[in-house]
Amino acid sequence: MTVALPTHDCVTCGEALLGRPLHTERAPQRVEVDPPETTVALVGASATDGGTASVAACLAQLARTDELTVVYGSDTGEADPGPHPLVRALRDLLPRYTIVALYFEPHDRRVVPEVALLEELLSVGSLPIVITSSRAAPKVAATLCSEVRADRALRIDYSQSGDATLEPVWRRRARAGDGFAA
Repeated sequence: MTVALPTHDCVTCGEALLGRPLHTERAPQRVEVDPPETTVALVGASATDGGTASVAACLAQLARTDELTVVYGSDTGEADPGPHPLVRALRDLLPRYTIVALYFEPHDRRVVPEVALLEELLSVGSLPIVITSSRAAPKVAATLCSEVRADRALRIDYSQSGDATLEPVWRRRARAGDGFAA
């Protein structure tokens, strides 16, 4: 005769997954999950397709863990009817993500695209890529870090062989009471 023992769905202890009886001596534990970091990544145009693939792989890895905004500096003046090569590569690597290309040229006092739009895109889980001129890209990325209250800024460099590397540029300092670990 088989007797079914009472089980529960306590995800913190894993007992239910193992089919073990309900435990009463221990109160359920509260698990806190750290929110993802908001990251602005500055990327320059790659001269090779291998560079684009390597940079896209690096960005895709970041997008899986962070709220990521990419600032892409490019001086190609050619009109391309299809998606930008970096956007196309990211869409291939992250098929479940919504990747949004925003073409932006700073003018007068407007240094960054509409911040409210970027924040909305991030809040719904999209990956915005701000495409601008190489000359304007560093200033756009720096201003964007401040405007979206980014936790960190990274630069993605690549070698002639096509290898991409992440270079930390800036990280928000932890202050008492702001929720950052010291």
